[in-house]
Amino acid sequence: MLAVLPACTIVPTADVAAVKLEKQGTEGARVVAIVRLENATTTPMPMVGVNYRLVVEGAEPFELDDQPFRTVPTSVPDKDGALLKGIQELKLPAGIPSRVSLAGKKYVLDGELTFEPDTDWRRLKTELGVPLPTRFFHAEGVLAATPPAVPSSMPVKAP
Repeated sequence: MLAVLPACTIVPTADVAAVKLEKQGTEGARVVAIVRLENATTTPMPMVGVNYRLVVEGAEPFELDDQPFRTVPTSVPDKDGALLKGIQELKLPAGIPSRVSLAGKKYVLDGELTFEPDTDWRRLKTELGVPLPTRFFHAEGVLAATPPAVPSSMPVKAP
């Protein structure tokens, strides 16, 4: 007799909350993307892989394949019994070589997160060769200029 397994696992949603030009130097820039993950299930979701590609106008693309070693927490009931989603923010850094400022440049970010839920169903699916569940994310926009740093020796006026 052939058992029927559930076709998919509910994985956390992944929304790009921000893509920031964190630091600009004479040889390049550091850009950080923040991906907000929300888990609507009562099963913790360990992330076992993330790969992403950031393309900034006029610069070479940045790509990374990494293991984030993070777990999106479970949803928990509030005092009224409604489920509060488990939330995790993932910071994805990118080093972009560039001799010109990236402020005001268009960007495109694409990525994929891979999860490995620790459940009996998942272990059985893995034994049967069913791929791990994934979630894609995408964002595009314009990099804003970083605010200038205030030197520590500069006095600050009280309001």
